[in-house]
Amino acid sequence: MPIRPENRNRYPSNWPEISASIRFGRAARRCECTGECGRGTTAAAPTSTAASPTEPAAA
Repeated sequence: MPIRPENRNRYPSNWPEISASIRFGRAARRCECTGECGRGTTAAAPTSTAASPTEPAAA
């Protein structure tokens, strides 16, 4: 996500390089959260209790 112009002064001038080294180097293009995002991208992520689009909600 690009930095909004009004927030650009909050970041160091080499932010694109810092961001890329974290996203592509350290994180290897993977989510680093421990389940707080709710996307189910980690083993620690909670499973959703919401109904799927093809299954009705449990009563």
